[in-house]
Amino acid sequence: MTPGKAYTYTVNPGLRTREGGILLKPISGSLHTRGAVVVTKKTPVGSELSQAKQLISFTFDQPVDKESAQRSFSVSSGTVASYTWVDTTMTVAVTNLGHQRTVTASIAPGVKNAEFGLPSTKPFSTSFTTEARVTLLSVPHYRQQHAATCAVASLRMILAYRGITADEMTIVDKIGYAPTVMDKSTDPGTWDDPMQMFVGSVDGSIKDGTGAGPDAPPVAKAAQSLGRSASAVTGISASWIAQQLHDGNPVIMFGAYGNKEGYIDWKTHSGGTARMHITSHATAVVGVKGNPEAPLGFWVQDPLTNG
Repeated sequence: MTPGKAYTYTVNPGLRTREGGILLKPISGSLHTRGAVVVTKKTPVGSELSQAKQLISFTFDQPVDKESAQRSFSVSSGTVASYTWVDTTMTVAVTNLGHQRTVTASIAPGVKNAEFGLPSTKPFSTSFTTEARVTLLSVPHYRQQHAATCAVASLRMILAYRGITADEMTIVDKIGYAPTVMDKSTDPGTWDDPMQMFVGSVDGSIKDGTGAGPDAPPVAKAAQSLGRSASAVTGISASWIAQQLHDGNPVIMFGAYGNKEGYIDWKTHSGGTARMHITSHATAVVGVKGNPEAPLGFWVQDPLTNG
């Protein structure tokens, strides 16, 4: 008989049994010989699977030549550690697949039958994604102690992470503090420069022109004066923040609660201009989920909340 072929048969009337019976009508039927090797089950599937090790299995519909099956196997990421077999199921242990990857394991055509039959004629595959890389730094949480000290409290958290204890007013003094209110007799008003110092009072309000706090450069200067290297960086991306966190460096993020309220502009005493959003706020970014090139999300500690 030929593999992968359909045959028909007929048993004609007149056939007798040992007990003396006789076949009165013809019996017809068909049969199919074993065809090409196919895969009937494959695992794993899903997302957020361990990147350290996965057991990838393919179950064949018939006994196959194990060496040809193993030669036909490939995987898009990771290192093949071993092959094991249980009946017609081949399990491949693959290690170090990498974080946040879509992994495809494949069986190429040409897997040979171990006995009677035809080799596989089409590919089979299974795909899954590995877990995202997670870095969460052990940064303590502190609430801000004054209305305008969100950046100060954020720096206080990060300094504590680095083993440096400082209270808010010590940090405020290092930033530069000589509280005044906005002079609204000019248009726009005149006030201090947040790129140089803490503007207004720690208990003031930017909307009222009594307290705006600092921008990034004087906060970085305060960190340096307290014994830590720091820099003020603008135009950053989510990938940049993610890389800093994976490198063990928390980030103070300057932003705002929303964009509906608008901005306040003023002139500085040196002749420059300053602009801040009415809902300006600073937080400490302390963790990230995802690779630096494709972060999925961040952990942020807000000094206005309890953690």
